[in-house]
Amino acid sequence: MESTRVEYIFTENFTKTIFYADEEVLEYLKHEESAAQVTPQDTQQVTQQVTQQVLALVKILNGELSRNELQNILHLSDREHFRKEYLEKSIEFGLVEPTIPDKPTSKNQKYRLTEKGKKLQKHLKEQS
Repeated sequence: MESTRVEYIFTENFTKTIFYADEEVLEYLKHEESAAQVTPQDTQQVTQQVTQQVLALVKILNGELSRNELQNILHLSDREHFRKEYLEKSIEFGLVEPTIPDKPTSKNQKYRLTEKGKKLQKHLKEQS
């Protein structure tokens, strides 16, 4: 893959690092969106940044796994960071879905790739 563009945003208490997906991944996602004939709002979502965290989650997600299992595979300990930067963004992009959407805080909640997520995962593995 091409080199990744990185942006750093500094505030008084935090440093935010943004990893932008390379053009190939963005083009792939745009193609998937257009093939599905989605609304302009959905298309706008795809043109937003795809973080390295989202890509990492898509790469490792096989079957249905709990939040804790996913965090362990990715070697992450901060639950809130994982939820915001990995899970929520992956769900927003339509790449990951909860198994119990009506009960997001259920102790039995697990996550799986959507069809779009499976296609992206396959694409990413082919690039490796």
